[in-house]
Amino acid sequence: MSKTSGLDDLPNDVREIIAGFPPDGQTKLLELYTKYHFDDAAVECFTINAGKLVTANLKEFQMFLENDAAETASKALKLTAPKRPRVSDPGRKRPLPPVVTPNKTLPPGVSAAFSGSKTLPPGVSAAFGGAGIQTAVPDPKRLRAENADVVGNAVNTTALGIGAAKTPEPVKVSLKSSLNDKLVVPPIGTQSNPVALELLGESSLWLDAKGGAYTWMDESIEDRAAAHDMRLASFEGPMLEVMHQIHADEDITVGTIGVPTQQEVMLCGRIACEGLEGKLNERSLLLEGTKASSNGARVQLNVAECPRIAAFPGQIVSVLGRSGSSGATFHAKEFLTGLPHTVRSTTGVLADLTSHQEAAPIHAVVAAGPFCTRDSLDYSPLEKLLEYAAQVRPQVLIIVGPFLAADNVKVASGDTTFPGEEAPCSFEDFYAELVLPTLRNGVEELKRQSPFTEVCILSSTEDVMCLHPFPQPPLDISLATSRGDPHLEHLRRLGVRFLPNPSHLLLAGLRVSICSADALKPIMSEIVLRPAEKGAKRLEEAYRLLLQQRTLFPVLPTDPAQVAETRAMALDFPDGALPDVCIFPSQLFGGASATFVDNSVFVNPGLLCRAAVDTFAELWITPPSKDAHDSPLRERTRVDIQKLG
Repeated sequence: MSKTSGLDDLPNDVREIIAGFPPDGQTKLLELYTKYHFDDAAVECFTINAGKLVTANLKEFQMFLENDAAETASKALKLTAPKRPRVSDPGRKRPLPPVVTPNKTLPPGVSAAFSGSKTLPPGVSAAFGGAGIQTAVPDPKRLRAENADVVGNAVNTTALGIGAAKTPEPVKVSLKSSLNDKLVVPPIGTQSNPVALELLGESSLWLDAKGGAYTWMDESIEDRAAAHDMRLASFEGPMLEVMHQIHADEDITVGTIGVPTQQEVMLCGRIACEGLEGKLNERSLLLEGTKASSNGARVQLNVAECPRIAAFPGQIVSVLGRSGSSGATFHAKEFLTGLPHTVRSTTGVLADLTSHQEAAPIHAVVAAGPFCTRDSLDYSPLEKLLEYAAQVRPQVLIIVGPFLAADNVKVASGDTTFPGEEAPCSFEDFYAELVLPTLRNGVEELKRQSPFTEVCILSSTEDVMCLHPFPQPPLDISLATSRGDPHLEHLRRLGVRFLPNPSHLLLAGLRVSICSADALKPIMSEIVLRPAEKGAKRLEEAYRLLLQQRTLFPVLPTDPAQVAETRAMALDFPDGALPDVCIFPSQLFGGASATFVDNSVFVNPGLLCRAAVDTFAELWITPPSKDAHDSPLRERTRVDIQKLG
């Protein structure tokens, strides 16, 4: 029988395994199959204990099959010793080492092969120096992931095989800074009730019609220009309405950009820079109109008479003034930087955008990747974060990628290796065999301690496995396009929510916007302020401009560049409503921080693992009292920036 015909006669799963080996390896595996009739389950069991099956460890695989056959034969002959009660310690993360009789130790391979048995078969026990050698298995058997039961927002830990809660060892965490530290933090466990969480926005912006990841890199210049014009047109009515209300007692009409007029008029347009490669300044401001109102015309904007200026490229503004005699220049005397917090961007109707839903107390932990240092692939910081979450038991845990950063030295050089191994592996294998299992183990422990904790995971444009620009599909969908993984299904059954990037949530009545990219840097690098501001004032003004533009990334030309501009509505605040909490990492002004701007709080958790301080954020938000329904958010919110030890 030839090798080819031999492979053809095998079951599909075994044939696929053997086909991946060189000819000599195929011959050896065919011999082993003829003798032991192994299947893919046996191969998977071997890889769990001894690593990936390759030609170099076929001898170890043969020993494994021999041991497995011996155990099977012993069970068939009913030679197993009487079973003893199972000893377990469900609070431990890892199994305790086998307990053996004095001076009687088992070889590692045999110990692993029989780690699930309470008593070894007598034949095997005698072969290794005496009967009655027993192993204590600390963890109770877990049901398969497909048998997990998720009820509401809580996970049925019994169905998942998760044991009773046990307090984990404390993780070393120190307080770096605190915003509103006078607000008393409630004791751990007192905020254990689940919180309502709803994803806002149209899923069609990050998914295709079948619920998978949308196709990209197919945007035409015309489509991108149309998307820019549509956004400007949606702002035009509300911006002019605000300017009209400011000057309600004056007879001021709406002008047309590029059309000269002798009377005072108000215009609405987008700020652009006169030089293609230059940096924006007061003398290089251009005002661009919509195609419908001005055929996309541009005029030079003279702001010398304006008492206050806050501008950046792409900003949508309204100005009041007069045009020059040729219409090529507009001399403004008032500069409206965006929509105030009481105006929706999609209509011209004034409205109070404060959420009126019933609020509830919130305790949240937020961390952003990368989760290993720049020159290593050690994920212990991620493990520590998950351990800390299990310790403090927040109602919400938000984890923002990247999980396998493209700028990691080992990733960029192609040297992605598992701990203790030398041969590099693919990014898919690294995710499947290290990243996702780390998340799974940590979330399982968290669910033991706090079954009602909502765990949210966002992808990142800096992750090598997430190729989509903004908006990014959820991580589980992005990974499914290249390789499915049982760990993803188990995480879903644990109740983990995989969110698009960016995400806009309704959390216990509060609007929360989250993004993996630095939304502050694009504005800070181009902003023009008069009077000039520095430090915290400049930072606060940049945050306020984000609110007034009703989006996370208003800069044009688009910064960051990774944006699918025909789907850029996913970056906008849903319904034009301002977020109560806005979360994104930034390395500006010392990294992690928290700031109140108007009645919103901006949280910068920093990066969990970098050469500088490793930080994450912890939030507590109390609901307004019954006697003070309108109490501002700044009086009810505390944000601690924690340093991971």
